Amino acid sequence: MEDDGGAEDRLSALPDDVLIDILVKLEDAAAAARTSILAPRWRRLWALLPEIRLCVKHHRIAPALAAHQALSFRRLVAAAEEERAGAAVDLPCFEKATSIALDLGFLALALPSSSSSGVFARLKHLHLAGIQLRHGSDGSQSKLGHAVSSEKCPSLQSLHVQAVRSLEDDFAIHSESLLLIELWGLHDLQRLTVVAPALQRLRPVVNVSAPLLVLLDWMVGYDPSSVELGELAHLHWLGIELSVLDEEDVEAFANNHHRMKHLQRYERVLDSLNIVLSFPPEIGTNQYSMEDMPRLPNVVFLALGISSYGHSFAASSFDVLSSCPGIQRLDLDFLPGSPPEERTPCPSGCVCHHPQNWSTDELVLNCLEEVEIHDLGGTEYEVDLVKKLFDWATVLNLMRVYFAESITESKAEELRQLLLSLSRPDICMKVSMFVP
Repeated sequence: MEDDGGAEDRLSALPDDVLIDILVKLEDAAAAARTSILAPRWRRLWALLPEIRLCVKHHRIAPALAAHQALSFRRLVAAAEEERAGAAVDLPCFEKATSIALDLGFLALALPSSSSSGVFARLKHLHLAGIQLRHGSDGSQSKLGHAVSSEKCPSLQSLHVQAVRSLEDDFAIHSESLLLIELWGLHDLQRLTVVAPALQRLRPVVNVSAPLLVLLDWMVGYDPSSVELGELAHLHWLGIELSVLDEEDVEAFANNHHRMKHLQRYERVLDSLNIVLSFPPEIGTNQYSMEDMPRLPNVVFLALGISSYGHSFAASSFDVLSSCPGIQRLDLDFLPGSPPEERTPCPSGCVCHHPQNWSTDELVLNCLEEVEIHDLGGTEYEVDLVKKLFDWATVLNLMRVYFAESITESKAEELRQLLLSLSRPDICMKVSMFVP
């Protein structure tokens, strides 16, 4: 421009796409809007920005989002400059946005409800952080699972959720398009359900700080890189799944090792333990036993569930029982797997048979007084383990047995007679077809 009032506005003479590119580089929607004072032509340019970035005081977030609702931008990035609990904002449906990132300093955010007609039709990437979910203006509860499912976000491919408060108890995501889900710091999360046939990556990151926690059921993978459990000095009950694996399955083998380490952390405080022994349908032939199973001398109650898919589980059960020599009660549950006709026989040398010395090594459970067995079907491996229990439990005085629903009356009677023949006079045997 020339001075002395003889202005030649060369900048405004540039094509729209060049000017818009300049405004995008400001990375601030408010600054872009203030360029409207330069010349009449600039007044409409900021509204054409393909990307909107808002970094404003908490009380300006709501009007800023409302003001931009009708614009044709593709990407929205909004962040509050400071944390402010209590303030609230409604999230409009930005139908043309392909990417939205919100970090609101724990402002209360109301998501579009199931009754609203708005759809994020083109949204592919959604990042939510520092948000307190609240009821919408129509009184409906903000459910993040519904808001990110196919009904509201039919094109969503990646979802990142971090430090979101007041999450629904059952966080359920149903999406045909999602490829990536990352979850961080969701302290209110009680249950996660994901139905996403196209999903390629799921990374839930869990950080639990609960020093007074006494019961923890952790029947999923445990990887220290994504799960951090604080000091749980009062933990008495732990539920955990252990896999009987071949070491050739490197990832699963490592996961199992982490679970063992997780179990070892509480070896001095646990008095009740729920373990599920899980066998995949096919296991390799390289030897692997549960040698990392820590010794748990204070456990007095053991619930042992076995999902075997036709594999032998005596050796692995022996390892678990050997690690808990002080148990007073054992609940043994033969979990249903595939039907017998669908099971593939173990190959020669299958890892499930190792170590083979379980049948000859001495095991004395001289505190075990009560055993309860569920879903006994009478397979060879089940009977073998039950027989050994009579030998190992030297002070056993009560055994309850409930047969599997699929068992025939004749088979049940055969098993009943076998159990009575194995029992001792000082053992009270209670046998039933069904769990009362």
